[in-house]
Amino acid sequence: MSHFSIDPVGLKQSLEHVRERFVTKDVSEQSALRGAHGALAAHSHWHAFVGKALRYHAIALGIEYVDAGASRGARWQKTTAGNASRTPLAPARLAAPVAPAAVVGAIGRVEVGPQYAGDSAFTARMRFHQSHYRAAVLGAPFGHGPNAGDANRYGNMLNTASAQAGLNYLSPLIFAKVKGRLAAGGGVLEPYRLLHNMLSSQPMCFNLFGPLVDAPERATRLLGALVGDELARVTRVAIEWAPAPAHEYLDDRTAFDAFVEYERRDGARVALGIETKLTDSFSQKPYDGEKYRRWMRGAGSPFRDEAHGEVAGARYNQLWRNHLLAIAARDHGRTPYGAARSVVVHHGLDRHGAQVVADYRGLLRPNDTTFGAWTLDQVVAAFERVAVGAEEGAWLAAFRARYLDLSTSEPDWNRRHI
Repeated sequence: MSHFSIDPVGLKQSLEHVRERFVTKDVSEQSALRGAHGALAAHSHWHAFVGKALRYHAIALGIEYVDAGASRGARWQKTTAGNASRTPLAPARLAAPVAPAAVVGAIGRVEVGPQYAGDSAFTARMRFHQSHYRAAVLGAPFGHGPNAGDANRYGNMLNTASAQAGLNYLSPLIFAKVKGRLAAGGGVLEPYRLLHNMLSSQPMCFNLFGPLVDAPERATRLLGALVGDELARVTRVAIEWAPAPAHEYLDDRTAFDAFVEYERRDGARVALGIETKLTDSFSQKPYDGEKYRRWMRGAGSPFRDEAHGEVAGARYNQLWRNHLLAIAARDHGRTPYGAARSVVVHHGLDRHGAQVVADYRGLLRPNDTTFGAWTLDQVVAAFERVAVGAEEGAWLAAFRARYLDLSTSEPDWNRRHI
């Protein structure tokens, strides 16, 4: 039993009967909410469960945490912004769970849905967790995919209504960033994948870096905790970005999943290109030629001379091209950047991806600073250290629940694999 067992629809209904400022027990003591949760309401931690559920769903519920309060629990405030933004997104996020009998793959009351037998061990675990999150947290039916025309149905795919309501994203703010980026065009964004596929790294990138777009103060504070003291000020954060015109750089469609431009304390501008990976494998299609090799020349080349024959191989080609794009941004004749770096953000449990990154690093000079890697947990932990306010806290807590805290789906995963 935990706060994930609290029905968010019941919470939403309970909030209609409390004042603008309220405390946790104003909600947890309501007879309708207690009656809807049976034995859970008799648990010694019932009030704490409700408090945690309020915090977890705060953005969708239109409330914000005020302070720890006293004997009757934390104090809360209904937000004007939250109440005003109740577009179909919020009710859809809080929709009641689908009846278990309606879906194949039910485990207790959780509609995990069909899985894919060909997954690696890591991908299988993450697909299951995303499927579990869809059912247990979002209360949404599963859909088909991974592409728009595919008939196969998987637990990690959202159905059309849920996808269009933005349930693949952790907040209305992030979903708004997605819609804005799609409207802008360019890049290699795939709308169906972005909206429907919960296992894809593209939605994860928006869920992690979307709140930093057009928010320079937040970006500077959070990324400063990650990058370190050299970062003085973030001047730009973009999703799915590449320098233009393409023919002056790699002359292909290579782009950074996320791009950060910042100023160092010494005044130099830095280009930070980020590649995000959840379970997606690195592209196995090799690209090579003069349009790539020209960026490997010069005194500032990070590549070991003996590695030039290996970098373009299928195992490393995507890493190499992303790295070259960062170098090209630094070395272009009209560059504004005094330094550049290419970083891979990957899940800490993805051993294969981590090994590819480690092997690629072995192709670089020992003192290289133009390539690096962070785990998702490292990024989130850094952000959490300097997060401010209930909104940022709720966003990062939701990200952990969605991608990092597998304990919520562990019992059902173990039951399936006994």
